[in-house]
Amino acid sequence: MVLHEFPKAVYYCISSEIRTSKDWWKKIICLHRYIDPIGMVLAVVSYAGFSKPLMFRVQNQKKNFRMGIIGFLCLLVTCFFSVAVLKYYYGMQNLSVTVTGFSAITAELFWIYMAALSAGMFLINLFPVSIFDMGLCIAGVSSRHYLGIIKNDMLIKVILMLAIAMGVIRYFAFGIVKLMLASPF
Repeated sequence: MVLHEFPKAVYYCISSEIRTSKDWWKKIICLHRYIDPIGMVLAVVSYAGFSKPLMFRVQNQKKNFRMGIIGFLCLLVTCFFSVAVLKYYYGMQNLSVTVTGFSAITAELFWIYMAALSAGMFLINLFPVSIFDMGLCIAGVSSRHYLGIIKNDMLIKVILMLAIAMGVIRYFAFGIVKLMLASPF
């Protein structure tokens, strides 16, 4: 969650006028601001966590689009890195534990969890909720379409919660990780 929101906050502070104040770094370094308790529970229960975004007020459409892309890229890099560790360090081809010993199993399960969680968060951020990465990308492309998202925000969130409750996000997240582990690269 922090790996997802922190780079966006750094980009926002560097590219805006907030860095002219003395305390701009202190505003974004408080990492507890990015952890959402409900998102943390959903991350543990259903591999479908979401983070609490720093509320950006960006009037520039290009900055909105870039912040959305930065969020997506952070999640993809985390997922690819986790799968690369599983595939090339542990030699995994599927999601079965391949090592023995408590610490080795714990480390391997940690990387499986990181890969599945980042894939799940990527899928969650594909939903066009106004404060998620897809919402930022849409705000960067069209203000009129973003207004439509804001008007239908409650319906989109209900559909998202139903997808999480039915396990759709978890199913596709593990499917993505399995597909990446089975790929020849």
